[in-house]
Amino acid sequence: MKLIIDIGNSLVKLALFDADKMVVTTNVSSLSLYNIEKFHKNELISRCIVSTVKNLDDNTSKIINQYKSLVLTSSLRLPIDIKYTTPETLGNDRIAAVVAASILYPDKDVVVIDCGTCLTIDIIYANKEYIGGRISPGLLMRYQSLFNFTEQLPNLSPSYT
Repeated sequence: MKLIIDIGNSLVKLALFDADKMVVTTNVSSLSLYNIEKFHKNELISRCIVSTVKNLDDNTSKIINQYKSLVLTSSLRLPIDIKYTTPETLGNDRIAAVVAASILYPDKDVVVIDCGTCLTIDIIYANKEYIGGRISPGLLMRYQSLFNFTEQLPNLSPSYT
């Protein structure tokens, strides 16, 4: 089994893959050894990859070492050509998304839209050139900004149903 760990700004997403088939996923509020072990229920993990938009802390580093994880960064050999001027400043979540898009939709130009803590829009061309994209506040941040910087708008909360 392959364990995928995606550490976002708001949630940690976990997935287990058997060969190329996703078996199960979950979201947890924080990364911990307990959460990971509870998730994979003693399944033998042969590989692990971690994508994080946060700086690595001691806890995360310990988990990465325990699972002998590969940490996704722009400096890895990837199946795409990053044409972004400063690839080291790209969020690893954005890199993961365009790599996935290039595999799921080979030989096609793809626009990848990710709506999370931030709203990102990225472009990957059919020839696997990734040129970057845009990042802006996500829904919650937009609502908070409207409330904080206007006088008469109400404080709204997004509904994720």
